[in-house]
Amino acid sequence: VQTCALPICRCNVLVFDTKHGTNTHKLKLGCFTTVAPSGATKVLAASLVASESEKSFAWVFECLLEAFRIPPAVIFTDSDPGMAAAIAHILITTLHFLCTWHLSKNLLAHVKPALFPSSAGCDAFMSDWWAICMRSDTSCIGSFDNEWAALLAPIRNGPPSRSEEHTSELQSRVDISYA
Repeated sequence: VQTCALPICRCNVLVFDTKHGTNTHKLKLGCFTTVAPSGATKVLAASLVASESEKSFAWVFECLLEAFRIPPAVIFTDSDPGMAAAIAHILITTLHFLCTWHLSKNLLAHVKPALFPSSAGCDAFMSDWWAICMRSDTSCIGSFDNEWAALLAPIRNGPPSRSEEHTSELQSRVDISYA
């Protein structure tokens, strides 16, 4: 592990994302970013790993702690299971949240083709989705479950032309709740 002498980092919120194998060695580039007081995006650290395993991410997060000495208060990531497991074991005091951009990509990839043959229905669904995302802070915890249930009602009920097996598969993809 090679580190440089860095001042103690007081970045409370980080975003960590990896890019899959776009270099000649097929390594995954991970970047830790934050937003500076000026509003500019700042890259704080980067990693290259051969696999997106819990072990690889644990090493990345251990190096982050060694370099910056203080764990972030919050980290936003995609839904990679190895990354989530490593965060739970290494960044034990850090709150881990999923990035709404990654969640919306997942929604578009899985929900749109299954439920919305026309763009109007999908546009309305995504508009409602983003409205919930934009209001998702501690002031709306009480209303989140109802809004989420209303958004997912068409998926949970399934369109009349879908088989029970297909509807069950869709439900399993979106069965999350606010904790």
